[in-house]
Amino acid sequence: MPSRHPLEDEASWLAHLSRQQSSSSPPLSDRHRSLRRHHHSHDDDGDEIDPMKLEKLARIADIRQAEQAQKNAEKQIAKEAKKRRKRYAELYRSSGIGERSVHGLMVRKWHVVFFTRKPLSFIIANILYMPLTLQIDAGSTGSRMHIYQFEPRTLANRNEVEAAVRGEKLSFPGIESRWTERLRPGIATFGDLEGEALTQAIAEYLQPLISFATSVLHTKREQFDSFPIFLKATAGMRTLSIEKRQRIISTVRTLFANSTYCPFWDQKERVRVISGEEEAVYGWAGVNFLLGNLMQNSEGAGEAGGGAIQTYGALDMGGASTQISFYQPEGDVMSGLFKLQIGQGKHWNVYAHSHLMFGHVMAEERFKARLVIHADAKERLVDGVYNPCLPGGGKKKMEFKSNIHFDAQGMETRNANVDDIPSIDEDGSYHAVLVNNEPTGDWEQCKLYAREILNESSNAWCQFSHQGSCSFAGVYQPELPTQDEFFAFSNYFHVWQFLQLPPRSSIAELDAKGKQVCSQSWDAVVDFNKKNKDKPPTEDELASYCFQSAYVHSVLRHGYGFKDHDFITATDIINGQKVTWALGSILYEINTLPWDYIEVHGQHHVDQRIRENMFDDWHKAFGWFMASVIVCCALILVRVLRFHQKNKTKGGEGYEALKDVDNFEIEKLPPRKK
Repeated sequence: MPSRHPLEDEASWLAHLSRQQSSSSPPLSDRHRSLRRHHHSHDDDGDEIDPMKLEKLARIADIRQAEQAQKNAEKQIAKEAKKRRKRYAELYRSSGIGERSVHGLMVRKWHVVFFTRKPLSFIIANILYMPLTLQIDAGSTGSRMHIYQFEPRTLANRNEVEAAVRGEKLSFPGIESRWTERLRPGIATFGDLEGEALTQAIAEYLQPLISFATSVLHTKREQFDSFPIFLKATAGMRTLSIEKRQRIISTVRTLFANSTYCPFWDQKERVRVISGEEEAVYGWAGVNFLLGNLMQNSEGAGEAGGGAIQTYGALDMGGASTQISFYQPEGDVMSGLFKLQIGQGKHWNVYAHSHLMFGHVMAEERFKARLVIHADAKERLVDGVYNPCLPGGGKKKMEFKSNIHFDAQGMETRNANVDDIPSIDEDGSYHAVLVNNEPTGDWEQCKLYAREILNESSNAWCQFSHQGSCSFAGVYQPELPTQDEFFAFSNYFHVWQFLQLPPRSSIAELDAKGKQVCSQSWDAVVDFNKKNKDKPPTEDELASYCFQSAYVHSVLRHGYGFKDHDFITATDIINGQKVTWALGSILYEINTLPWDYIEVHGQHHVDQRIRENMFDDWHKAFGWFMASVIVCCALILVRVLRFHQKNKTKGGEGYEALKDVDNFEIEKLPPRKK
């Protein structure tokens, strides 16, 4: 974003105009609240409002706010960097990575020092390893680096090779919370940059994640080039144009190919934007892996079949998209079927779908755009447009900017020429203010607005072609499995946390608690939030959570078709581990890695093999040592004997030296008779 907009030259007189208009504008009066928002407020003093000037004012305020936010962000980045360096220093001293956590065979050199103080070295090889891999989850609101550890991909004998071919040997990832690093914003925010500016921005953006990994794994520096690294981008990137997506991905691939910037094992195909179906099925795999239902039932070949297999559906909601996935034993799926196969194991018939632009951030922007579409300039920019999802009392207003417009059929579009909202920006963006001066929020009306976001009116063709098997926005969905419960994570969990619901709650309980909390004043909601035993949202976040609660209810009840008595378990932790699609992704990826073959009789014999290797090497080393000692002793003995003989000759006792005999003559022996 430029540091100063050209229109800012007019700031002085526009600011003066703003003060004049603000002083002459009466407070927001009581007016009829209509679900279709056909009401238009008018100036009580009869003065005509110039919407373009108001837009300029809003734009200037927006720029100044962005500049201040940038300064605050820089201060925060510096503060976080200081904390990060301290944290990395702690991880450097004690990362928790196992001593044998290397990728590939570990080779250790042992040094033994004898009395000569010169080391005699020997090598122990064929020690099983604990591989590591790295994955960056590039989401719409931020990116996260995960470091995973998993069992060795080794085969020791013919039986294990045959078991691997039959799909009976699978690898299990593990993750520790201390091996995860997060940063904001999402990588898609760099979509408008190009060339060197893009390269520099992404390099600075990803550097903390790379530094985190090198700090955690610093004792394995020699093996960095054998640790695979992945970057998988999700819905935030899927909302960009193909040119912007390819530009960003190409830049990341170029950076990762530079071993100075990224010392880990990169491959071009490991950096990409994944499809919505992949994200959905990875979420399902992660949930069922943590619940212990996936791996054992994945062993073998063919189809994971039968209703007797207990699985759980998965519900994920990010900023830009929301996902649903569940197992269909009979594979009776007309669209959205994903045949998930873990390694050489069985494949699972999973219905998986991702609804793009239906994540909580995008849904809220679309909701706000619908609120202001019929408002005049004064209501939209000065008085404020009524928002029933805000707690009441008028103590909190929401300012927002959007480029979403609506055509004659009421469908969203980026075309700024289809309605009467003026815009001074090339992308057609405009500003608005939302308020609620009523005593309380209106939960029921908020739910109706949230339901409008689902675009159920576009289901007509789906209802006809698939005979009623539809979710929302014209998307096919098979009937929900009656035998399975669903686990919800990401923003579902945050809504549960805001409403202080038990993890396992019914749709009816969600509705009742939403009505209790959101049909209150702002002060009452703030007081309720203070009682939150979990991590409570900030006051700025509170302004959005009533809409998010109503939206989650609408998606579950009217979108996916859950009944009021159906239960959903919303959590971010299962069996001590973080629930995320990234876990399912790495589960899939590590089981595609090649197997290594080493000549040991299974992993349980590793320690015995190590002892045997040590004994063999000690035996060999001791043999060489003893041979050296014997040779040395022989040389010393020869030297001592020669020295002793020389001293005897000089003493005149016993024998004389031949050279000292004057008349020495060798007696000739008589010739041998033939």
